[in-house]
Amino acid sequence: MSIQRSPPGLGKSAFPTSFSDTDIANSTLKSDSPLNITQRPNKYLKRPRDDDVSYELQLFKAEMKELMTSMIASQNERMSDFMSKQNDRLVIMEEHIKVVKDQNCSIHTTNQDIEKSMNLLSDDIKNIERKINTMEQERKVTSENLSIMKEKIELLERQSIKTCIEIRNVPKKQYESKEDLFGYIKRLCGDLRFQLKESDVRDVYRGYSPKEIKNSSLILELQNTIIKTRLLNSIKNYNIQNPQAKLNSSNLGFSDNKQIIYASEQLTQKMKRLFYLSRELAKETNIAFVWSTNGRVYIRQNEKAPHIMIRSEEHIDEIRTKCKSEAQK
Repeated sequence: MSIQRSPPGLGKSAFPTSFSDTDIANSTLKSDSPLNITQRPNKYLKRPRDDDVSYELQLFKAEMKELMTSMIASQNERMSDFMSKQNDRLVIMEEHIKVVKDQNCSIHTTNQDIEKSMNLLSDDIKNIERKINTMEQERKVTSENLSIMKEKIELLERQSIKTCIEIRNVPKKQYESKEDLFGYIKRLCGDLRFQLKESDVRDVYRGYSPKEIKNSSLILELQNTIIKTRLLNSIKNYNIQNPQAKLNSSNLGFSDNKQIIYASEQLTQKMKRLFYLSRELAKETNIAFVWSTNGRVYIRQNEKAPHIMIRSEEHIDEIRTKCKSEAQK
């Protein structure tokens, strides 16, 4: 077995002396050292000791603790800031909610007041409706009673003038007396050859007319309707027999301003109105005859048709509508 030995002549002085880290550091500080020694990389340094590792770990822990403390403090500060802002917002929101709640309470109170007012108003309206219904019924009753009263007044007025004759378009004369008026009637009856006694006349007077109008009516009130009818028939016959010289103012004794006069039985204001409307109706339609007798107004379409007594203006409108519909057929 061969044993290799170290080469001869090589001793401890043949190799460079190794240094520790401390020695290397000290050697570098010596300016008269002839050695130029290069430090090895860290990987070739010797393994650190356990005390150094523990110290570094503690230092790392302290740094991490400080870092975490700083982060937590910053986070707490930010959270405190956030919470403060949120608290402010919550306070503002609570104030708004309180305002809204107060408004809702006020609206609720107002609605209650409005509801009470509406209920009162509804009750008032119902009371008014009941009163209106009552008044409407009373109005109908009053209207019916008024119509009855009008009819009675019309009847009384018709009875009061049933013996009267109205002579229209008679010239006026100043300072006329009853004798003058009766003289006009006597002259007229003389031309008619109608015997009229003073005892047959109850009254004679002028009808009302404005001062600026030169003509007016002469009202002759007789004792009974028989004399009235006879006198009216005499006037009618005279006009038929003298178509070119019908009764005029000269027959009453007026020598000046000769003008035609018209005589008919006196009518109430209502019958005068109906008589006028009936004559206008005759002009519009095929009605041939319009006349009045016994205080009433009558019409007839032709000689063979029955006569129709006019009751009211509405009755005239109905006849007009009927005549127009018949004319269209």
